[in-house]
Amino acid sequence: MQDDGLDEKMPQDLADALTAWSLAANCVLYERDPGPALLNVGSADEPRYLPRTQAWRDSYARFLLERLDADHARTAAAHHAAKERLAHTQTVGFLRSIYRANREDGLLAALRAVSPASMRGIRLSHQIAVELCARAGQIITEAGADSDDVSRRRLLAATRHGNTLTALGAVPGVAEDSTDRLVEELDGLDDDPRHL
Repeated sequence: MQDDGLDEKMPQDLADALTAWSLAANCVLYERDPGPALLNVGSADEPRYLPRTQAWRDSYARFLLERLDADHARTAAAHHAAKERLAHTQTVGFLRSIYRANREDGLLAALRAVSPASMRGIRLSHQIAVELCARAGQIITEAGADSDDVSRRRLLAATRHGNTLTALGAVPGVAEDSTDRLVEELDGLDDDPRHL
């Protein structure tokens, strides 16, 4: 399993939901960047255009899938915890905690932090976290990786490769190194006597 660097005392489902929320917060930033309404998620030779929001959320769901090791149970638990966190954003206690966390920066900062616009942004990030968990779970299920470890490991290897190309593919040598690693991982699965 991957070390997320989070407090070991934190329950895994909550730590994974926080990972989803962190990815969702970044996703929102990219969705709001200026640019075309449609993004090419294919290649130059075989373009495939998706609406900007859908393209970014699908990409971030795949980043989450990798962070959670394509583990269906972990993804489902994170989805449940993310839904609970979203529900918590509607409570007075949550509003109070946001206010208190920002109070040391002054009254104006604390009031800005709990403004309707700020709270909408916070809730949006939590809604997207729920969506990312659901989408990652759907990808795992569609790949048959929810009940077969070899399929899970194949999905994880392919997702890791795709994510590397998405994030760093323009860096010289990265695509080739990632492809070599993917081939090595898949060959290892094919040659593993436990899976013959």
